[in-house]
Amino acid sequence: MSQETPHPRQEAAQFALEAAKAYGVSDFALAESLFARAARLDPGTSGYRCNLATARLALGKNDLARTDLQSALDPLEPLDCATFGLVLKTAGHDGEAAIWLRRALLLDPRQMAARINLSNLLTAEGRHDEAIHLMREGLAEMPGQVSLLNNLGLALHETGALNEALSILSQARALAPDKPEIALNLAHTLLMMGRMAEGFAAYEARPLIAAPSQAPRWQGENRPGKTLLVWCEQGLGDALQFVRLLPQAAKRAGNLLLACDPSLHRLFEKIAPCVDESAAPPAHEVQCPLLSLPHLLKLDDASLYGQTPYLQAAPPMALAGEIKIGLVWAGRRGHANDRNRSLSPDLLSPLLAIPGMTFYSLQIGRGPAPMGMIDLAPRIADLHDTASALLGLDLLISADTAPAHLAGALGRPVWTLLPFAPDWRWGWEGETTPWYPRMRLFRQKRPGDWPEVIEQVAQALQRASKTRSF
Repeated sequence: MSQETPHPRQEAAQFALEAAKAYGVSDFALAESLFARAARLDPGTSGYRCNLATARLALGKNDLARTDLQSALDPLEPLDCATFGLVLKTAGHDGEAAIWLRRALLLDPRQMAARINLSNLLTAEGRHDEAIHLMREGLAEMPGQVSLLNNLGLALHETGALNEALSILSQARALAPDKPEIALNLAHTLLMMGRMAEGFAAYEARPLIAAPSQAPRWQGENRPGKTLLVWCEQGLGDALQFVRLLPQAAKRAGNLLLACDPSLHRLFEKIAPCVDESAAPPAHEVQCPLLSLPHLLKLDDASLYGQTPYLQAAPPMALAGEIKIGLVWAGRRGHANDRNRSLSPDLLSPLLAIPGMTFYSLQIGRGPAPMGMIDLAPRIADLHDTASALLGLDLLISADTAPAHLAGALGRPVWTLLPFAPDWRWGWEGETTPWYPRMRLFRQKRPGDWPEVIEQVAQALQRASKTRSF
C-alpha cells in the first residue's frame, strides 16, 4: 500500500515546526530555509512569511527581508504589519516603521511585539511620555505582561520617575527572575537613585562577554599569595572609571593582573601589571570582571569613589595659547546610545566664537576637526597620549565619553555634556559628581536639546575665563 502524500498545509506546518527549533538554537540559516519552504507551501499563513523575514533579519539580509515580505504583505493582517514595521525599524526607516507598527496595534491591540518595538522607537526619539502611555495601554489589555512592564519601567526611568520605575521593574523581576535584561534595568535604576550596594548587587545579573579565563570566579575572599586576574568587560570609559578599585582588590589577592585593551596599558601600568585582553593570560588562580569589584569588595561610598587623581601621565603635551580648551563632541561609532551622547560639531560654534581662547580637538575617528579648532588627533596614538594632552590643557569640554572619564581620573578640570536621560553614574540631577571632584555636569533640560546645553557652557566659559577658574 502506497504511503499517502501529506497535505501541503500539513507539510508546511512540519517545516515551520522544524524551523522554529532551528531558530531557537540560533541556526538562522536553517530556519530561513525551512520557513521559506513553509511559506511556499502555504502562502496564506501570515506567520510563515513573517518568521521568514525575522530569520533573514537575524542573518543580516535586511533588504531581502523587506522586499520579500512587502511583496506578500496583507495590510489587514496585524502580524504582517507588525513584522514589516520591525523590518523597517531594523533598516533605520523609523518614521515608516512607526506607521506600520501603529497600524498593527489598531488592527490588534494585543500585538505585543509591535507595542514593544514602537515603544523602543519613541524612547529612542526622547518621546518618553508617548512610550509610557503605550505601555500602560498595553498592560490594560495584558496585565502582568513582563516585556511591557520592563519597557514601562525603562521609559519611566528615562523621565526621572525613578520610584515608580523601581516599583514596576521590581514587579517585572519578580515575575521573570531569570531575565537578565530586567535585572540590568533594575540595577541601573537603583544606581541612578544612589542606592549603590543594592544596585551593584543587582548588576551582577548583567550579560557578560566571554571571560578570558577558565579559572574560578573570585568572590571577594582573601587569597594571600594568589594571583587575581581582573578583566575589562565594557567600554574604555568604564575601565577608566573603575580601575581606581584595583589596589583594594590587590590587598585581598596578593597579586593582581589586569586584562585590558592595549591602548590602556601605558596609562594603567602604575596601578597594576597589564596584559592584552585578546591573548591568553599568564598563570592565575581566580578571575573576575572589573565592574563586579564594587559588589565583591562590599564598598561604601567613601571607598567606592576614593581619591583623585588616581591616574598619571607624563610629560604634559606642549600646547600653545593663553587659555587652552579641549573639545570632544562624539562617542565611539556603533555605541548603542550614540545618538543621545553625541552632537554635531556645528553646534559648538558659540564656544569657538569666544575670544581669547585656543580650542583643541581631541576627537578621534570622526574625520578632520572643524575650522576653528587645532586637531590633536595626529598626535594621539593611545589614551596615554590623550592624557598628556589633557595635562597640557586648561579645560576639557566633552560629551559623556572616555576622554571625560580620563580627565576626571587625572584630576583635570572637565565639563561633561549629558543627554536628558543620562547614564546611571551621573545621577538624575546636579552639576557635580562624587566620582570626579573637578568635573562639572551640563544637562539637557529637554530631550535632544543640545543647543541649550551649549549656550549654558558658553556663558559659563565666558565667566570662568575672567578668573581662569575652571
